[in-house]
Amino acid sequence: MELLPAVLWCFAVVISVNLCCICVIRGKFLQGGHPPVRPVSWGIVGLHIVSVLLFILPYPVYLLICNDFDSRARDFYTRAGWPSVVVVVLCVAAQLALMYLQARRAMFTEMDERLNRAGK
Repeated sequence: MELLPAVLWCFAVVISVNLCCICVIRGKFLQGGHPPVRPVSWGIVGLHIVSVLLFILPYPVYLLICNDFDSRARDFYTRAGWPSVVVVVLCVAAQLALMYLQARRAMFTEMDERLNRAGK
Protein backbone atom coordinates (compact mmCIF):
# COMPACT_ATOMS: atom_id res chain seq x y z
CA MET A 1 0.00 0.00 0.00
CA GLU A 2 2.91 2.34 0.69
CA LEU A 3 4.13 2.00 -2.89
CA LEU A 4 0.82 2.95 -4.52
CA PRO A 5 1.48 6.72 -4.94
CA ALA A 6 4.99 6.08 -6.26
CA VAL A 7 3.77 3.41 -8.69
CA LEU A 8 1.02 5.71 -10.00
CA TRP A 9 3.53 8.54 -10.43
CA CYS A 10 6.01 6.26 -12.26
CA PHE A 11 3.23 5.00 -14.52
CA ALA A 12 2.38 8.61 -15.42
CA VAL A 13 6.05 9.34 -16.20
CA VAL A 14 6.24 6.31 -18.49
CA ILE A 15 3.11 7.42 -20.36
CA SER A 16 4.52 10.94 -20.64
CA VAL A 17 7.84 9.74 -22.06
CA ASN A 18 6.00 7.50 -24.54
CA LEU A 19 3.79 10.39 -25.63
CA CYS A 20 6.87 12.58 -26.17
CA CYS A 21 8.52 9.82 -28.22
CA ILE A 22 5.39 9.44 -30.36
CA CYS A 23 5.34 13.18 -31.03
CA VAL A 24 9.04 13.16 -31.97
CA ILE A 25 8.51 10.25 -34.37
CA ARG A 26 5.30 11.56 -35.95
CA GLY A 27 6.63 15.12 -36.08
CA LYS A 28 9.74 13.84 -37.88
CA PHE A 29 11.95 16.09 -35.75
CA LEU A 30 15.00 13.91 -36.31
CA GLN A 31 14.80 14.25 -40.09
CA GLY A 32 16.41 17.13 -41.87
CA GLY A 33 14.56 19.58 -44.07
CA HIS A 34 10.78 19.86 -44.11
CA PRO A 35 9.30 16.38 -44.51
CA PRO A 36 5.52 16.09 -44.71
CA VAL A 37 4.00 15.87 -41.23
CA ARG A 38 0.45 14.96 -40.26
CA PRO A 39 -1.40 16.94 -37.55
CA VAL A 40 -1.53 15.80 -33.94
CA SER A 41 -4.21 13.13 -33.70
CA TRP A 42 -7.07 13.27 -31.23
CA GLY A 43 -5.76 10.08 -29.68
CA ILE A 44 -2.55 11.86 -28.72
CA VAL A 45 -4.54 14.78 -27.29
CA GLY A 46 -6.59 12.29 -25.26
CA LEU A 47 -3.43 10.56 -24.09
CA HIS A 48 -2.08 13.93 -22.98
CA ILE A 49 -5.21 14.53 -20.88
CA VAL A 50 -4.95 11.04 -19.39
CA SER A 51 -1.29 11.69 -18.63
CA VAL A 52 -2.09 14.94 -16.81
CA LEU A 53 -4.82 13.22 -14.79
CA LEU A 54 -2.45 10.39 -13.91
CA PHE A 55 0.16 12.91 -12.81
CA ILE A 56 -2.37 14.52 -10.47
CA LEU A 57 -3.72 11.24 -9.05
CA PRO A 58 -0.80 10.16 -6.78
CA TYR A 59 -0.98 13.29 -4.62
CA PRO A 60 -4.59 12.91 -3.39
CA VAL A 61 -4.05 9.15 -3.09
CA TYR A 62 -1.09 9.83 -0.80
CA LEU A 63 -3.12 12.28 1.27
CA LEU A 64 -5.93 9.75 1.66
CA ILE A 65 -3.77 6.83 2.77
CA CYS A 66 -0.70 8.46 4.36
CA ASN A 67 -1.99 7.89 7.90
CA ASP A 68 -1.44 4.15 7.41
CA PHE A 69 2.22 4.59 6.40
CA ASP A 70 5.16 4.17 8.73
CA SER A 71 7.34 7.20 9.45
CA ARG A 72 10.06 6.24 6.93
CA ALA A 73 7.56 6.12 4.07
CA ARG A 74 6.00 9.44 5.09
CA ASP A 75 9.48 11.00 5.28
CA PHE A 76 10.32 9.68 1.82
CA TYR A 77 7.15 11.09 0.28
CA THR A 78 7.67 14.39 2.09
CA ARG A 79 11.22 14.71 0.72
CA ALA A 80 10.19 13.57 -2.77
CA GLY A 81 7.14 15.85 -2.98
CA TRP A 82 8.63 18.98 -4.53
CA PRO A 83 11.08 17.21 -6.84
CA SER A 84 8.23 15.06 -8.14
CA VAL A 85 6.15 18.18 -8.84
CA VAL A 86 9.06 19.68 -10.78
CA VAL A 87 9.30 16.51 -12.89
CA VAL A 88 5.53 16.61 -13.47
CA VAL A 89 5.65 20.21 -14.67
CA LEU A 90 8.62 19.49 -16.95
CA CYS A 91 6.96 16.40 -18.44
CA VAL A 92 3.68 18.20 -19.12
CA ALA A 93 5.56 21.17 -20.60
CA ALA A 94 7.56 18.83 -22.84
CA GLN A 95 4.35 17.15 -24.03
CA LEU A 96 2.74 20.47 -24.85
CA ALA A 97 5.86 21.79 -26.58
CA LEU A 98 6.27 18.68 -28.74
CA MET A 99 2.58 18.60 -29.67
CA TYR A 100 2.76 22.29 -30.58
CA LEU A 101 5.88 21.78 -32.70
CA GLN A 102 4.29 18.82 -34.48
CA ALA A 103 1.15 20.85 -35.16
CA ARG A 104 3.26 23.72 -36.45
CA ARG A 105 5.18 21.45 -38.83
CA ALA A 106 1.87 19.95 -39.98
CA MET A 107 0.59 23.46 -40.68
CA PHE A 108 3.61 24.11 -42.92
CA THR A 109 2.99 20.80 -44.68
CA GLU A 110 -0.63 21.75 -45.33
CA MET A 111 0.43 25.18 -46.56
CA ASP A 112 2.95 23.66 -48.97
CA GLU A 113 0.31 21.25 -50.30
CA ARG A 114 -2.19 24.06 -50.90
CA LEU A 115 0.41 26.27 -52.57
CA ASN A 116 1.49 23.39 -54.84
CA ARG A 117 -2.15 22.77 -55.85
CA ALA A 118 -2.73 26.48 -56.48
CA GLY A 119 0.42 26.71 -58.61
CA LYS A 120 -0.74 23.97 -61.03
